[in-house]
Amino acid sequence: MNDSMTRKFALRNAAINAAAIVGLALGLGACQSPTSIGIDGQIEGFENLDVVLLKSATGQFVAVDTTAANDQGRFAFGAEALAGEAMDLCKVQAGKRFFYLFADSTTAVQLTGFVGSKEKGKLISGLQIQGDALNARFSAFMDSTQQFSKSPRQDLDAYAAGVAKAEKDNPLGLFALEHLDIRNHIALAKEVLASTKELMGHTVFHKTMLRKTQVPTKARALNNPSDGRTPKPQPKRQRNGLIEVGMEMPDLPLPDRDGDQRKVSDLRGKVVLVDFWASWCGPCRRENPNVVRAWNEYKNQGFEVFSISLDKDKTRWENAIAQDELAWDGHVSDLKGWQSIAAQTYGINSVPHAILVGRDGTVLATHLRGAQLEEKLLESL
Repeated sequence: MNDSMTRKFALRNAAINAAAIVGLALGLGACQSPTSIGIDGQIEGFENLDVVLLKSATGQFVAVDTTAANDQGRFAFGAEALAGEAMDLCKVQAGKRFFYLFADSTTAVQLTGFVGSKEKGKLISGLQIQGDALNARFSAFMDSTQQFSKSPRQDLDAYAAGVAKAEKDNPLGLFALEHLDIRNHIALAKEVLASTKELMGHTVFHKTMLRKTQVPTKARALNNPSDGRTPKPQPKRQRNGLIEVGMEMPDLPLPDRDGDQRKVSDLRGKVVLVDFWASWCGPCRRENPNVVRAWNEYKNQGFEVFSISLDKDKTRWENAIAQDELAWDGHVSDLKGWQSIAAQTYGINSVPHAILVGRDGTVLATHLRGAQLEEKLLESL
C-alpha cells in the first residue's frame, strides 16, 4: 500500500472513531452498568500475570494496587483501590503491556480487549468498554491518534482540536490538548482549561497546560509602555530555541545515577537523541514510549539516547526510568530541577524536549515528538 493510500485509510479510520466518540456518549447509556464500583477487566494476553493499577496524581505513575489475572485474563480492582481519589489519569499494566483510564473513587467500568502483536507497541488498543461513557470515548480517541502516526501533523492537529471542542468540559477534552500545538490554539486551550478547572485543576497535567497558555506579566508590561509610545514589535521566540539546527551541540558533563560524569560527546560517531524530561512531567511520560520504540528499532544502526532529567528526587527519577523501561545507559541529572546547569546551558524552559545530534556532533533537528523522530532517524541513519 502506498503512502497516499495509507494516509486515506488512517483518516477514514480516525473519522469512524470520531463518530464513535459522539455515538458512545449516547449509546452507552443503554449498556449494562457494572454491579459495583471499581475496574473489572478481561484482557487476552494478561493470563496469570500480575496486573498493576497506577495513578499519575504526582506527575508520575505510582502503583496503588496489584491483583492477579486468572488463566482467562480476568482481573478486578475493587472500590478500595481508588477510595478517596480525585479524577486523574490512571494506568493499568501487566508485564510490558498497558492501557490508560480516567478514574476516581466513583469509577465503575467493565472492559475487554487483547494485547495484539508486540510489533504494535506496548499500548493496548481496541478496548471494548461498558458502564463508563467517558472512558469509552477516551479509548476511541487513543485508537484514532494511532492512525495518524504516518499522516501530516496538521491532520492530527485538526482531529484533536475537534475532540477538544466537543469534550471541552471533561478530562478527554483536556487530554486532547496534548496533541495540539498550543500556540495555534490558545483560545481553545483556555476555554477547555476553564471548563475543566473544577474537575481537573488539581492535576499536574492541568497545571502544566495552563502554564503553556500564559504570557508572563512582566513581558506584557515591557511591551505596553504607559507614556504613549508605540510598543516595539517583539520577535517571536520559540520555546527551547537556544539550540538551533546546524550548530555544534554544546558539551556539558553531568552526573549519571552512579555519580560518574557523562557528556553527549562520549557518544560521538552515533546519531544521538538528547532527550530532556522529568519523572513529574506527564507529557514526558506519555512521550517516553515513542522514544523507547525508536531506540529498540534503531539502536543496532548507530542510534543512541542521552536522557537529561530535570528531577530533584533521585528515587523518583530512578523509579520512572524503571517503570517506563528506559533501558539505555545515558541517564544524567544534577537533581536541581529547573535550576539545573543543563536547563541553563541548553536554554530549556519546557519539557519534554528533544534534540537530534548527528555523528559529527552537529544538531540535525529540534523539537521532535512522536512520528517526527522516526522520520528524521530514517533520513539520518
